[in-house]
Amino acid sequence: MDRLEFPETQIGRGLWPLAQHGRAVLEDGVLSLYGTDGRLIDQAPAGQITARPIRITWGQTLSIRMNGTRYTVSPGWGGQVGRPRPTGLHPTRETARTLLAAIRAAQGGGAAAAGD
Repeated sequence: MDRLEFPETQIGRGLWPLAQHGRAVLEDGVLSLYGTDGRLIDQAPAGQITARPIRITWGQTLSIRMNGTRYTVSPGWGGQVGRPRPTGLHPTRETARTLLAAIRAAQGGGAAAAGD
C-alpha cells in the first residue's frame, strides 16, 4: 500500500486539542496520528479502527476510534485556522473524505463506502 500523509491535521480527544499542526499517516494498513511536535499520539491497524464523518462539521472532521480512544481528526484544518474563506467551508472536507476512503480501502471495504 502507498503511504498517504495528511499534514496540518488538527487532532483532538473530545474537546481537548492534542495537535493543531499534526499529521495523519496511513501506511501499510496502519493509521498513525502525530502531534505538532512530531511525537506519536496513537496508531492502529485499519482493521481495528472505526471512522466516520462528524455531520455537524459538514464532513470536515472525522471521528476516529482506535485502541479504545475516540479522536476528532480534521486533515488540512491546521493550515486553515484564522483564514477566512468566501464559501465558509474549508477544503478539508475533500481531504477528510480522502482519508476516510483510504481507511475503508485498507479495511477491505473499498473507496465506495466513503460517502457515508
